[in-house]
Amino acid sequence: MTFRAVRILREVNRIACEDTRVTRRLCDHFDIETPLMRHEAHNEAASTEGILALLEQGETIALVSDAGTPCINDPGQRLIAAAIKAEHLVIPIPGASSLIVALSASGLPTEHFAFHGFFPKKRRARKAVLSTLASGTHAFFCPARDLPQLVDELYDTQPRCELVIAREITKRHEAWIRGDVSEVAEALEGKGAPKGEAVVMIYRPPKGEDSHSDADIVAALIPLVEGGVRKKEAANMVAESLGVSRRRAYQLTLQL
Repeated sequence: MTFRAVRILREVNRIACEDTRVTRRLCDHFDIETPLMRHEAHNEAASTEGILALLEQGETIALVSDAGTPCINDPGQRLIAAAIKAEHLVIPIPGASSLIVALSASGLPTEHFAFHGFFPKKRRARKAVLSTLASGTHAFFCPARDLPQLVDELYDTQPRCELVIAREITKRHEAWIRGDVSEVAEALEGKGAPKGEAVVMIYRPPKGEDSHSDADIVAALIPLVEGGVRKKEAANMVAESLGVSRRRAYQLTLQL
C-alpha cells in the first residue's frame, strides 16, 4: 500500500470491492471508515449501473480487488469502460501487481512479454497452448497446487525453456524457483502440493530450424492434433512457434 492509496480510500464516498470481508480487513488495518459496496464478477452488470448512478450524483468511488489490480484478471473492465463512456474521470492509483512484480525480479528478458492470464483448466488445452508458444517471455497465473502437473506438461512441450515460478508474491510465504524445466521439477518434487497462487514465467529462446529435431516438432504437434486441430493448421502453428518450415512440419504431421 502507498500513502496515496490509503489517503484516497479515506477520502472517497464509497469503496467498491470484490468481497467486503476481505476489504474490511484492509480498511481496519489502516483505520479507513469509508462505506463498502460489493462489485464482483457475479453482480458486475447490476453494480456497474448502480455505481454509474452514484457518480452522476457527484459521489467518488474507489475500485479495489481482493488482491492484485482491478481489470488484470479481476473484475472491473466493464465498470471502467462504462465510466469512460459516460465521461467520468478515471484515475489509476498504482499498487502491487503480482504480474509486474514477478517479471521485475525474474531475471528473464522483459523488453517484450506476453501475458496469457490463467492457464486453461483442461490438460489438452494447456498442452496446446504450451506447444505453440513463440520465442520470448510468457507469463501466466496458476494456482500453486497445479504447478507439479504443469511442469510435467512443460517437460513434454517446451523442454528447453527457462522457467521462473514466483509464488505468494508480496506475502509472508513468498517463494521463488528458477531454472530449466528439469531443475524446477526437482525443486518441486517431494514437497507436496504448494499452496496459494503463482506467476509462471516461461522464456523460450529464439532458435533456428536446425536446432530442432523431428522429435521436437512431433512433440509440439501431438497435443494439437489430439486436441482436434486440423493437420495443416497444426503444422502452421508449430512451424511459426518453432521457427521451422511449414513443409517440414506438415510432412511430420502426416506421419503421426
